[in-house]
Amino acid sequence: MDKLNKNTPYGSLKITKEAIAKIVGDEVTSTYGVAGIVSISTKDKGKLLDIDNFKNGLIIKKERSSYVIDIHIAVIFPLKITEIINEVQKRVKYALSKKLKITFKNINIYVDGLLIDQNN
Repeated sequence: MDKLNKNTPYGSLKITKEAIAKIVGDEVTSTYGVAGIVSISTKDKGKLLDIDNFKNGLIIKKERSSYVIDIHIAVIFPLKITEIINEVQKRVKYALSKKLKITFKNINIYVDGLLIDQNN
């Protein structure tokens, strides 16, 4: 899905995947314990993405009247992965609902990589 449609009292909006990726990327990469968003394309699978390519680590699907987003990340080991995932979900859901006024039914986080912290 490349665009989300949102109807407002003032007209219809088309929200691009890039706009969503920017919001998601800001939240994900600023979460403690996250190394970054990783690519899901077969060519660069598992590669950490830079800010211009965050959309390549997301899948956005429409399910009935709401949306589902899949985010593929790499985390820092030995931090507690479940805590990192919970924090990412909470932050992304809040940011998307606050900035876009769109409800995401599910925010699925997939850990596709671990970076080992050499300091621990």
